[in-house]
Amino acid sequence: MKSGLTVKKTHLLCAITLLLTLFPGQSSKLFGISGGAAYQLLYYLKYISALFLVAYALYRKRKVPDYEVKKLLKILSPLVVLMIVVECFAVFTSPVPAMYGIRYWTRSVAVFLDRFCIYAVVIGIWELCGDKAIDCITNTFIVDELLVIVSAILHVGISGIVESFLGAFAFSEGASNYFEVHELTFGIGLCIIYYLFFAEGKKHSIGKLIFLMISFVLGSKRIGMAGIAAAGLFSLFVHKKELTRRKLIIIGIVGVLLCYGYLFIVYNNEFFAILNEHGINNMGRDLIYAYFVRRTKLDPSQMGWGMAGVAKVVENLDRSEVMYMAAVRGVHNDILKIYINFGFFGSLIWYVLNLVYFPVKFMEKYGKKVATIYMALILYLFVTYLTDNTESYFVCQVALLLIPITEYLKEKEKNRSICSEKK
Repeated sequence: MKSGLTVKKTHLLCAITLLLTLFPGQSSKLFGISGGAAYQLLYYLKYISALFLVAYALYRKRKVPDYEVKKLLKILSPLVVLMIVVECFAVFTSPVPAMYGIRYWTRSVAVFLDRFCIYAVVIGIWELCGDKAIDCITNTFIVDELLVIVSAILHVGISGIVESFLGAFAFSEGASNYFEVHELTFGIGLCIIYYLFFAEGKKHSIGKLIFLMISFVLGSKRIGMAGIAAAGLFSLFVHKKELTRRKLIIIGIVGVLLCYGYLFIVYNNEFFAILNEHGINNMGRDLIYAYFVRRTKLDPSQMGWGMAGVAKVVENLDRSEVMYMAAVRGVHNDILKIYINFGFFGSLIWYVLNLVYFPVKFMEKYGKKVATIYMALILYLFVTYLTDNTESYFVCQVALLLIPITEYLKEKEKNRSICSEKK
């Protein structure tokens, strides 16, 4: 009885931590907060909760050995090293730190703090929930979606709910949709990929999957749909042809080349011409992209602006150039953002780390299934990076790592059970 109660407490703490990281992006819809001291408190609670979770995990009996945690951190460390190196170069080569001074550096500290807290939350939930960590993050998404539904009923009533439903399922441009909660929707997409293509005993999770899929559609993220399709095609390919290290590297390299191909059409003003040809509304992204393209170049000589470069400039956009898009919170293009922040060669390393190095390391350290799951999830996210800010969504980055490494624990437990039965 006592151990069962302890498990519930740890799961609850993990769920609260995840909810607190989701709430800032939903503050206006859930709490009617769009700024001021109340928003700042809500925003910084995610850091406080992340640190508290790690402290609690150190205090409690953990389900993951220390050597497993060190192995994961060793795999992830090159990304942090790259961030530090790029930031050091930015001190001397980027115009942004020189322009904004201390305001740049406080934002830069927040970027690094985000990355460290992402890893802290991943490890904390992994250690506390063990092979139930995927259930924890999925249940948290379900609870959050239910909160959004309740809030929608209270704020817009039945007529507003109906309008949101119709707008979501029709994907109509400009329709009011109360269920369009960006980070939650993209995070749900990661769970859908896992349950749809990789989870064992799918009959037991069919109810969750249906609810997640309805929630995802209500979120009205067409780029997310494309991401799931890409992950699905990859999963089908792996199902028919066994994944090998060589194939993993080839897929990753193709992904890197596609990133630069995409940057090429953005810098040559062909991307929005393609969208216009197909009648796709770019929602003002052409104004934002053009603003940054005019100030940078697709060339090996392009140096990085630094970790907070694009974010700081976005906060101070020239209204005469971007007009009604001056109030946006992000560039809505993480491929472009990474390129500008890291520079030509820094971004190349970043793309290679995410699409080649990490999948290969996951295969070497955790096995083929875990590497396959990670590759499917990162392909999904890279598709969303084309037109959204998913790379900076805290919970999406947590789920990206937590789902594969939790599956690793499940596979270990299954193999242990098989060995026990044979004895």
